[in-house]
Amino acid sequence: MNGHIKLHRALTEWGWYKDLPTCKLWLHVLLRANYKACEWKGIEIPRGAFATSYAELAAESGLSVQQVRTALGKLKKTGEITVETNRHYTVITVSKYDEYQSCERDEVTTPAKCPPKSKSKPKTQEADKKLDLTERFSEPVCSAVQDWIRYKKERRDAYEPTGLRNLLTMIENRVKQHGEQAVAEVIRLSMSQGWKGIIWDRIGDKPKKPKADTPMFDGAPAANDWENEWAARVKASRGER
Repeated sequence: MNGHIKLHRALTEWGWYKDLPTCKLWLHVLLRANYKACEWKGIEIPRGAFATSYAELAAESGLSVQQVRTALGKLKKTGEITVETNRHYTVITVSKYDEYQSCERDEVTTPAKCPPKSKSKPKTQEADKKLDLTERFSEPVCSAVQDWIRYKKERRDAYEPTGLRNLLTMIENRVKQHGEQAVAEVIRLSMSQGWKGIIWDRIGDKPKKPKADTPMFDGAPAANDWENEWAARVKASRGER
C-alpha cells in the first residue's frame, strides 16, 4: 500500500464522476490494485488486480454493501473493471491498468490516462440509453411514448436531446391536464394517421353530453360526423374494429 497512483484531470469528464458512490469506489479500486503481480493464498494475482470481498470493500470505502454491489455493476458495464467471484473471495481487475498507471520511465512523455471514454455515438442513441420513461410515466403513456420515438426514427426524423426533453415535458403537462389514457390515445392516433407530429388539438375533442332528445343506438348517444371520425381513428390505432 506504499507509493501513489496517478490521476488525470480529464477524470472530471468521466461519465461516473458525479455518481459519488461509483466514483469513490473506482478511486478505491485504483488504490487497492496491485502495482505488480503477487501471490495471495497460493493464487497469483496479476498487476492491476486484487482479491477482496463485497463486505471488505464496504468496510474500507465507507459505502454500504449494496452501494458497492451497484457501483461494481456500473464499472463492469462500462468496461473499467472485470470481476471474478467464487464462494471464498472476489478478484477485481482494472481492465486497462497500464494506461491509467504508466511506468515511471514514461512519466514525462506519456501522462497517465483517465478512464476510457466510450466511443462517440449519435446524440439520439445517447439520449435513448439515458432515457428511462418508467420513471416519468406509467402505462399506457410509457408504451405509447416509446412507440412514438421509434416511429419518428423510422421516418428518419429522430429527436435530438433538447427536442426529446421538450417533448417529454409537454407530454407530462398533457397528462396532468387530460389524463394518461387520453394522451396515449392521441399519440397512437397520430401514428396511425402518419402525422409528422402529435396533434394535441385532438386530445380535447371529447363527445359532448347528449341532449334529452338525442337519438340513441346500441345504448350510446349518436355522435356527429367529427366525433365518429375521431372515435374510428382511436379504434384503428388500437387495432379494434
